[in-house]
Amino acid sequence: MTFATKFCNLYTEHYGKFTTSGQTWINAVRKCLQVTLVPVLRPWRSLSCKEIKELAFKSHVPCYVHPDEKRPGISICNLGPLDFFSVFWTVKSSLVMSVDSSLETINGFWNTMKQCTFFKSYSFDGDIRNIQMTVEHEGVEGVRGRRSVPEESIRLSNDIVDHIAKYLNWYKKGVVWFSYDDNSTSIASKTLLINVFLADRKTYDLDANNVLKSDLNATVEDFQTKVLTGDLFGDTKDVSFKVISSQGCSDANCDILSFNVTANSFVKGN
Repeated sequence: MTFATKFCNLYTEHYGKFTTSGQTWINAVRKCLQVTLVPVLRPWRSLSCKEIKELAFKSHVPCYVHPDEKRPGISICNLGPLDFFSVFWTVKSSLVMSVDSSLETINGFWNTMKQCTFFKSYSFDGDIRNIQMTVEHEGVEGVRGRRSVPEESIRLSNDIVDHIAKYLNWYKKGVVWFSYDDNSTSIASKTLLINVFLADRKTYDLDANNVLKSDLNATVEDFQTKVLTGDLFGDTKDVSFKVISSQGCSDANCDILSFNVTANSFVKGN
């Protein structure tokens, strides 16, 4: 599977780019992932491809956090920011984010990592930016019932941000992104608080070749302007949406703001 192959490539192709602690962690995780899947390969077990894939995805977060029970100090939470974010963005780039299992896995990975000490004190003013945006939407009733509420919320947030990313040409500008919705908001309220993390692809996606370094200052400024003028609206396959406000967060909890903008009263999305 591409997801597993991407992690193996961290070992075979990019191993020397990690610190000593990062290399120790990669060794432990690689073994953990292999051992976890051994029972699946027993000749007396008959699992479908879907079941094997689900088991493989579910094994990643536990192996990342505690890959070796005999050495509890080895954990992704104990890596430095460069090692951690390089793993996250490189692995994420392998996922097809239109697939539910991919969305659930990478969100589970991120939610677990948010509890890491270094993440809580990280300053998002360099090669990684933290943005929150409030989004109004309509039309979600049509998809309710096809997925659980958490799955629906993950899907909705991802689709909206991917739509915005395409409109603002983030990928072409050397920017990678990840989004998740704040659990305090409700789909039924027609409003979502979505957290978006932007990163320099050249720095953190180790599989990116011939990519120029992004200008995140210009990217964030463009985003602010489009929010203010009401240009961030559109239709995904399930909903119509518009961004009504946004703020830049210099820390993980968004206690320190770098900007705070609200769409003008007479905006295009109204």
